[in-house]
Amino acid sequence: MALIGQIREKSWLLLVVVGVAMLAFILPWDQIFNGSASRGENIGIGTVNGERVDANAYEQYKNNIAQNMFNSKRQQDPNASLTENDLKNAENQAWNALVGKMLTIEQYEELGLVVSPYELDGIMYGRSGFEPSPLIRQVAVDSNGMFNSARAQQILDQLQMEDPARYQAVVEEIKFTRLNEKYMSMLSYGVKATSLEAKEDYEAGKTVKNVSFIFKRYSEIPSNEVEVSDEELKAYYAEHKNDKKYEQQGMRKVSYFSVPVTPSEDDTISALNSMVQLKNSFENAENDTLFVQQYMQTPEVSTVKFYPEDSYLNPQQMQQTYPAEMTNLNVGDVVGPISTATFIGVAKVKEIEEQKQAHVRHILISANKSDEDAYAAAKIKADSIANVIRTQNNYVEMEAQFNEDPGGKMNHGVYKNFPEGVMVTEFNDFAFNEPVGTIGVVGTTYGYHVVEVMGRRTVPVYGMFAVNRPVTVTSKTVSTRKTEARSMISEINRVIAKFPVEERTAAFDSMVRSLGYTSRLANILDKSPQVSALGTQGEGQLIKFVYKEGNEPGMMNPFPVKDNDKYVIAYYGERQEEGIAPFEAVKERMRYEIVKEKQAEMLMAEFEGKTDLDVAAQELGLKIEQQGITFDATSVTGAGNAPIFVGTVFSGLQDGQTTVAFEGKSGVFMVRVDNTVPAPETTDFSTERKSLQETNRSNITSRFQNALIQKADVVDNRKLNALGLR
Repeated sequence: MALIGQIREKSWLLLVVVGVAMLAFILPWDQIFNGSASRGENIGIGTVNGERVDANAYEQYKNNIAQNMFNSKRQQDPNASLTENDLKNAENQAWNALVGKMLTIEQYEELGLVVSPYELDGIMYGRSGFEPSPLIRQVAVDSNGMFNSARAQQILDQLQMEDPARYQAVVEEIKFTRLNEKYMSMLSYGVKATSLEAKEDYEAGKTVKNVSFIFKRYSEIPSNEVEVSDEELKAYYAEHKNDKKYEQQGMRKVSYFSVPVTPSEDDTISALNSMVQLKNSFENAENDTLFVQQYMQTPEVSTVKFYPEDSYLNPQQMQQTYPAEMTNLNVGDVVGPISTATFIGVAKVKEIEEQKQAHVRHILISANKSDEDAYAAAKIKADSIANVIRTQNNYVEMEAQFNEDPGGKMNHGVYKNFPEGVMVTEFNDFAFNEPVGTIGVVGTTYGYHVVEVMGRRTVPVYGMFAVNRPVTVTSKTVSTRKTEARSMISEINRVIAKFPVEERTAAFDSMVRSLGYTSRLANILDKSPQVSALGTQGEGQLIKFVYKEGNEPGMMNPFPVKDNDKYVIAYYGERQEEGIAPFEAVKERMRYEIVKEKQAEMLMAEFEGKTDLDVAAQELGLKIEQQGITFDATSVTGAGNAPIFVGTVFSGLQDGQTTVAFEGKSGVFMVRVDNTVPAPETTDFSTERKSLQETNRSNITSRFQNALIQKADVVDNRKLNALGLR
């Protein structure tokens, strides 16, 4: 109430309260840029085109985004809190937003974009024909909820007087929004589509060339049968090492695996013993709801349904199973300790209901009910299968051959002990109403089912108040796992030290497999070091290990790294310098390209001299494919994505003409144009022109910031700066 009163007295506070989400990125421009950094200087948390990113600005962005995340989660769940992953997302969103804004501001300045005092006044107060800023419009309203310019003036004047820094931040945000509108308008209206482009687009989608072709994949010649000499590889490297696709980023390569820190048997026993003590208290509780609320620390208390352990349960509902010995319970009985895959605790019976359950097996012949012919054919097939099973009692054989139920494949079509209402109506009614042993055919929206009723039963289902807790890992267990991890490090290091450095990564991976774990590779980029698969603590320690002065490739991290509920064991395998990749690093990629070239040469030799498609197909044993092709086609039958094929077909070939063999993306083609169906005659291409223009504008306005980031020299030094390494 005190805050409401304060807001009434100081209406400018509405800008802070109502506009908090919009203010997430409000910062003066000179705060975003923090001076240039020369090579060798401390670059702080990072640079954009040599300009340091201000750490305070980043922290403000991050905190505002995290606060907005928190508020959003609390709207869904009053007890929600931010997870480690949420905080990572907030950090990355803040960084990307800040970098994007820095690059965009550079664009505004290069183009000379400004917001005049006249514009600013109009946008702040909704005057001179300008729409008021959304930030102002939502708070400067009269008693009828309408925007009021005088109210805006009053609020902003009061804000300027009582909080000048906040006032300036609001002004800067309004200016930035206006500049962004201008910039986006320039991008959008700078993209046009001409009538000629519209006509070409129309014809590309409407002109059809019906073609016949033969195709032979490069992969039909096994790559292991294609010889590539070292001399060829070195010559290819000398010619192509400067190609863009062979450029490499600076990075550190680390192989690692995780040793889970899970509760030991002693931990589980300790948890169960504590539940024994709790059971006595629960039995004597006068108010069960209050007891559960206090112990579980939650205002919400729900009844948990317990079913016999062989019941078919819905995984989306709050359900548990009880063991066979948990029978003949009465309301008020307390059972436990209960230990299942998801629940350790005690529970008190609040209600008991008798539930009918059915046990069936079925074979689905799938068909869409809206397709009358297919649905009728499915019934004929299902009836035939049912008759065979009735006479030959061979369900298992027939199910393996005909069942098309993807959900029933794992259990061979058997659905055991499911309650009424779980299955679709027709299936449910057959299962619960037909005599046990009946074999019949049931139609549903999925198709037709051959169903056999195997049995039914009535069982007690207990509604219970459950009190549970996770089994905590004791410090003793953590210490034991750490000792085990250290022993592994010592043993792995002893073995791989016998190998040369270039072979140690393979030796490390082999040792990890022998220990029953899986090795993972982390490529830690020098310009943006991170290990996204690990938590904050593990990521930081792994980065510190590979960037610490004196640590070189070939080293094991001598200490296991604690990362949430696991220990991470890591090996520093390689340091990759930015620029031209060394021969060994790209040798195998280049071998693949040479093999592909040789496969193409060998296939082209098979086609040599062949000019008649039918004769070539017969001599080479290839099937002639036929397809109608448009210029905007993205795939070709049997060949997938084949842009060279499409381009060749539309390169001027006339009806009846056949190409010689040519190399495509995935194989060698030979094609004949059988006939051309021209696009319907029209002189109105307005629809195509509008569509092209909208598509191009949408592309440029949605992608320009990513393009700026890709072109820019961005160094993300947040992790190394936090660790005191750069």
